[in-house]
Amino acid sequence: MFKNKYREPRAGYITVIALLFFKLRGVAVLPLQQFKESDAPLQALLYDLIPTLVAIIIDFLLFRLIYRKSVNAIGLYRKKSVFNYIAGSGVGILFISLVFFILLAASAVAINATYFGAIATVGFYVSLISMVFATFGEELLFRGVMMTAFKTTRNKWIILFVPAFLFGIVHATNPGATPLAIINIFIAGLFLSYAFMKTGNLLFTSGIHFTWNFFQSIVYGSPVSGISMKGALLDITSKDESALFNGGAFGFEAGLLCPAVFLFGGAAIYLLYRNTKSQYWDAEAAL
Repeated sequence: MFKNKYREPRAGYITVIALLFFKLRGVAVLPLQQFKESDAPLQALLYDLIPTLVAIIIDFLLFRLIYRKSVNAIGLYRKKSVFNYIAGSGVGILFISLVFFILLAASAVAINATYFGAIATVGFYVSLISMVFATFGEELLFRGVMMTAFKTTRNKWIILFVPAFLFGIVHATNPGATPLAIINIFIAGLFLSYAFMKTGNLLFTSGIHFTWNFFQSIVYGSPVSGISMKGALLDITSKDESALFNGGAFGFEAGLLCPAVFLFGGAAIYLLYRNTKSQYWDAEAAL
């Protein structure tokens, strides 16, 4: 029941267990509730970081205990690791900046004030560190663990679509979530899954995810998946009449520009890697 005909662990069970721990990770900070709204940077960092680190450790343990394979199988390679993270980060900056400046040029958003001095504050770097780990944790779960688990189906469409679908669903309870927002996050997940499948590198997709979230929230001042962050460099107003494009209270991800950018990104990944065999498949087509 727990294994398929090839005697491999069934992906569904692993996915349910991993998602359960992901949703319950907040239990780890129950003793730290007094830090939730703290203005002390270290306390705020601990409150944000501890549940993320718990989820990351559990995902690694889950993978190692079930598959007993090298972390290469989930796209973590020492070779060119820094380069791949930086390359992915550059892609993320390019994509979210394209969205922001198009919205700005179309007067769908307006800049009210700038706070570039925030770069010199501790809070700025607390947000940066928290987001590095949070986005890596999500990539580890939805790309690294889930897509690796679904390799046992030997069906590329299932490997691509199921983790992306679940990525969209877990954001459905975020503040201000709309049907369009959930669809857009599914498309974003599909792009990240495709990028992972073609490059085989989890740090590349983690870099994209990190700078997309960081620049959207801390640099450009928009909510990210419905969550507003403190200490943004820009104070912006998203025009109500342009909510279909700027995403309204949920942030840019609930607007129509984002899926267009991710579809463009998917086409670019296809053209760049169409004649290249991915490390994703080299790390065993099924486990």
